[in-house]
Amino acid sequence: MQKLRAWFYLKNNKKRAAILVVSFGLYFALLYGVRFFINPMHYTDEAVYLGNSELMQLAYVNQASMLPMDLTLWEENSAATTEDKVNELNRAINEFAQKLEEDERIDHVFSCYIYGITINTLAGSANYRIPMVTKEQARLICDYFGVRLIEGSYPTKPGDIVMDERMTKNRGYKVGDSLYDEHTRLCGIVSCDNYFAVGMEYDELFVKRNLVFLDRGTIKDLAQFFQEYGWEASEKNYSQIQILLDLETNKRIVDKSKADMDQPLSVMVYTITFVMGITLYFVYQLHIKDRYEEWCLYRSLGYSQRDVFLLALKEYGICLLGSGLLALIFLLIIFYFGINMMESKGIVYRLWIPETVLQLSALVVLLTGILQIPVYQAMQHIKTIDAIEDDI
Repeated sequence: MQKLRAWFYLKNNKKRAAILVVSFGLYFALLYGVRFFINPMHYTDEAVYLGNSELMQLAYVNQASMLPMDLTLWEENSAATTEDKVNELNRAINEFAQKLEEDERIDHVFSCYIYGITINTLAGSANYRIPMVTKEQARLICDYFGVRLIEGSYPTKPGDIVMDERMTKNRGYKVGDSLYDEHTRLCGIVSCDNYFAVGMEYDELFVKRNLVFLDRGTIKDLAQFFQEYGWEASEKNYSQIQILLDLETNKRIVDKSKADMDQPLSVMVYTITFVMGITLYFVYQLHIKDRYEEWCLYRSLGYSQRDVFLLALKEYGICLLGSGLLALIFLLIIFYFGINMMESKGIVYRLWIPETVLQLSALVVLLTGILQIPVYQAMQHIKTIDAIEDDI
């Protein structure tokens, strides 16, 4: 007795098979495509908050009054000017930085002020902090990160800022553009693995409460580091030292941001899957009704119930494979337009998203199990040609 061929029915019933293939294909492409456009928010967070934290950490001195300095300048009857106060405060913070630099785990510590710049994605944004330091320190930071100058120059004049190529694309900047005000301009563009920017200070009356730490991954938890020196430190803005950038703190920030975004996405995925499952269930029921008489005939010809069930399973597998290929075609089109758009905007993206592939695989198994229910019900009614008139 010849084996039952799954392809024979599908070839002669292209419309019914096409409904299954297109439905599954659009479903796969939709879910993966949404992740392709949403996930760059996670990748941007990782690049901004974690990408540089193996080389550079940032902290903010909230309670500078705890440092050794001339507090009489702040007394009510003091004749000290604003400049005197700023200079004294900056001197104390700079001495604190020099003391911290003596720690053998750290290569350099600078006191500075910081500018913020927003990195935009298609579904959110992240804030990159640009240290404004001296000319020598700016060049040292560039060399420390191993950046390569592409266009323009390194900071040489007060207010000069150098940025990586991806950041300039994201913000739409070009060399010579004013950034925050007439005092700051983009002097150069560099190539770097992560988002990168550093500038040269231009106003001596800025209070340099920020500390820039440069090390080769030896400091991962700044809070613990400052506790060794008797300072309370955390990411909270009311701490004596506020942690702005380090590995441990920013891992928590990135993980929380990812969880906050993944929750509504998961609800959307499960909602779409539920609607898709119900729709496919009824479509597949119609498919089975069309096959019922044929299956009864196969049983009358001597084929076992197992043979008929395997035939139905093979037909489903062929449709599933076809939908996968169709989804790939849809995704290639999505990738083509998405990549061009994200490259032009300097957005970090990935084509391969393993966690989404695993999620889709689990959903395929779930839908496959659901769609086998009407098949199983039909199999229970198939006996011989006499059962053709029976209802499923």
